[in-house]
Amino acid sequence: FELFEPHYDEIHDLGDGRLLAIGKIRIRGRGSGVETEVPSAPIARFRDGLLVYFRDFGDAAAAREAAGLD
Repeated sequence: FELFEPHYDEIHDLGDGRLLAIGKIRIRGRGSGVETEVPSAPIARFRDGLLVYFRDFGDAAAAREAAGLD
């Protein structure tokens, strides 16, 4: 990608080094120049300052359910 720009409007501390972020990622193709935004709803886990788990559900409701917030 020529552009990869994440924007998260919501960030939830889930405890135990986990967080849930809800937002979107703006991307633009390097060759085509086509630009779009895609939904993003990752759960991430950090240990000793390092990212050890990352899964983007793409759907806020699915991510909230997986995080136990639903």
